Amino acid sequence: MLNSSLFAESSLELNRHIVNLLDSLSALYTLTGIPLGDLDETQLLKQSLEALMSNQDMERCSIFLLDEHNQLTNAVGLDWHDTLRNMVGSADTLPAEEREKKKFNLGEGILGRVAATGVIEHCRSCADDPQFKQFSSTENPVQGALICVPIVGEEQVLGVLNVSYPVPGFFTLWHERLLLLFCKMLGRLLLSHRLMHQLSSMVEQKTQELSGANAMLMDEVAQRQETQHELAYQHRFLQSIMDGILEPIRVIGKDYRILLQNRSAETEGAKHGKHGETLCYQSSHHRDRPCAGEKMQCPLAAVLQQNRPITVVHEHFNAQGLLRYVELLASPLQDKNGAVVGIIESERDITERVQAEQATQQLNETLESRVKTEVAKNLENERLLIQQARLAAMGEMVGNIAHQWRQPINALGLLLGNLKDAYDYGDLNKEYLNQSVNNGQQMIQKMSTTIDDFRNFFKPTKEKYNFGLRAAIGDTLNIVGPSFENHNIALIVEEGEEVAVNGYPNEFSQVLLNVLNNAKDAITDAKRAGGSIKIRVGHDDEKGWVSVQDDGEGIPAASATKIFDPYFTTKEEGTGIGLYMSKMIMKHMGGNIVAGNTSEGAEFVLSLPGGCSP
Repeated sequence: MLNSSLFAESSLELNRHIVNLLDSLSALYTLTGIPLGDLDETQLLKQSLEALMSNQDMERCSIFLLDEHNQLTNAVGLDWHDTLRNMVGSADTLPAEEREKKKFNLGEGILGRVAATGVIEHCRSCADDPQFKQFSSTENPVQGALICVPIVGEEQVLGVLNVSYPVPGFFTLWHERLLLLFCKMLGRLLLSHRLMHQLSSMVEQKTQELSGANAMLMDEVAQRQETQHELAYQHRFLQSIMDGILEPIRVIGKDYRILLQNRSAETEGAKHGKHGETLCYQSSHHRDRPCAGEKMQCPLAAVLQQNRPITVVHEHFNAQGLLRYVELLASPLQDKNGAVVGIIESERDITERVQAEQATQQLNETLESRVKTEVAKNLENERLLIQQARLAAMGEMVGNIAHQWRQPINALGLLLGNLKDAYDYGDLNKEYLNQSVNNGQQMIQKMSTTIDDFRNFFKPTKEKYNFGLRAAIGDTLNIVGPSFENHNIALIVEEGEEVAVNGYPNEFSQVLLNVLNNAKDAITDAKRAGGSIKIRVGHDDEKGWVSVQDDGEGIPAASATKIFDPYFTTKEEGTGIGLYMSKMIMKHMGGNIVAGNTSEGAEFVLSLPGGCSP
């Protein structure tokens, strides 16, 4: 039932997204179908809003355009005050003089900011937004949500689309993306409409001029003048089309002279020169001879020789005098008889790509030496970490030896005191002396055995082999038991069968020792009179594991992801390498160590491959 419910909810959510996508595509598709030639700008904007509102649940939309004074003026839809009156539900919220103001300067209010920055602004709750307090009152607060989207064409802000809805938080990220795409298409549509009407006006104007000239001039001079006018118009028309292309374009003759170029192709050397007077290599390369050689092949010479388009990479100076890498596409320019008389050259700036390739090449050349250097640094750091871990382990070992020796040393002290008392009172005889000497030798032998136990415990194991987890736990508890008893901490080992694993038993015991010492510190840091540590052993089909659970204060949430990092510690005198080295040792044996919190405190789980009964 739960899976069915989740599937149903997922299906409904997917269906909602598909419906939103279809509605959005319908709005954008309708926008592309608006005829530009038959409409003026206001009609175009009205139909654009109708395309948006007929396919989206948007009740209040308006468009503000920038005029020649860089002021935002309402073009179609609701003006600003109509929007506010709808959002507060009253026509008397604003004074009459305020309602007459219909223009906004750049940067003024939310509309002016969007027009100035070109960045969408989304007010999810106008009632909570301080910038709407001046339009709000206790009786008629401004309600709902508002989105202002810049209408951009050719990287220029043309106006702002204002959309509001009376319910706060109505608009989602889906609406923002749709409106951004809608305004981007609207900006292009608006620029195309303006260009089309401008071109139509130009064509109509020039056609009237030519018609008037034809009516007035009937002779050969008049026909020649008419031809000259027509050629001039065609040149301007062609130049305007070329200037509308962002990539630099040049028409170059066989003599290397630039016959025609667009505005993007102008450089410092050709900005003030006339067409037909500037040589291409002077303009682009700031040199006094044509390009030659394999490194910088001349595209004109190559096209004249091969009679086909070619692509080459050159270094050109731009209009700011900066050297840039460009990719040139040169195509043959043919006369009416098909003879090649020059080239049509377009260029694309690839400086960033070339610089990236050069940086990659340089990185590859130095990568090997850098890797060796970093490996050496890492090895040195690991050596230092191991050394620090050994020193810390030696400190722990000395402390544990002290706990192990405390009892026999006290017994030796009592033995010597008894000998002195026996001598003072005349009770010292040969039998008493021999017994006391034997007892003292047994205590000294026990202390020597303690040293051997610690030496064997910390001696690295040379090869992996199978060993029992409970046996390793017993060896470890023999080392640390007195220290824990001194701190009134109970070590509770849950009974059960032995579990065999594969690894280095001494190294595993050192990791277990480190975990137990951390548990002891956690309990003592809690400043309680004693505590307990529970140790459990278990296995599955692939591994055996040991769980160490204390009743301290647990692992802080801020430290949970860092406790195995090198040099990370929460202790005032800690080194921060104990758990890091424990992690490295367990991984070296093919095992793992993880940590977490339980209801009682912290829990560490050590696991190794194996997991079978011995």
